Amino acid sequence: MRDLLGNRNFLLLVAYFTLPAIAGWVVRDWMPEILREKFSLGQGKAGVSAILFVQIASLTGALLGGVLADRWMRVTPRGVPG
Repeated sequence: MRDLLGNRNFLLLVAYFTLPAIAGWVVRDWMPEILREKFSLGQGKAGVSAILFVQIASLTGALLGGVLADRWMRVTPRGVPG
């Protein structure tokens, strides 16, 4: 345990994966309650509304990012596998 906590690269990886997860946790766990209170929605509708748009945006971003990465690979020598 001492070796891990003394390893700078390990600590950077922990921070790199933990910080974005905190933002996801806030959206997933708190947003339905905020929507329920502010807009007088039922619990089910508030939960779906809070998560659905984030998931759609994530899927769209992953697909669009993949297409752009494939195109960029054809343009630059840095993208050519080999």
